[in-house]
Amino acid sequence: GDPAQEEEDYQQAFELLKERRYPEAIAAFEALRQRYPGGRYADNAQYWLAEAHYVTRDFERAQTEFDALLAQHPDSAKVPGALLKLGYIRYEQQEWGQARELLQRLERDYPGSTEARLAATRLDKMRQEGH
Repeated sequence: GDPAQEEEDYQQAFELLKERRYPEAIAAFEALRQRYPGGRYADNAQYWLAEAHYVTRDFERAQTEFDALLAQHPDSAKVPGALLKLGYIRYEQQEWGQARELLQRLERDYPGSTEARLAATRLDKMRQEGH
């Protein structure tokens, strides 16, 4: 596809997300994914698609889309964010063991990152709660 058009479509989808127009944002990111499967915004679009499901508390769909990011874009800068959100989702689902595993993986694989710091905070909270 046309890179300039891809960027424009991505920015439009991102604007919808920022305006909290989640159903429209989801549709826009899904369209982007279909139109530019190997595009330079493919990983970001995949991340924000997952995030839109996450913030609307559709955890099942969010999990699927974050997992897709990890599978399709393992070297993306968005991987730590996806791991963090996957850990949060497991926490929401009270799957403590899996939550701990994902959050500890962040600390191990991305030390010093913002995501690792947020993971440490959540792990502390889990310990205090007795999980």
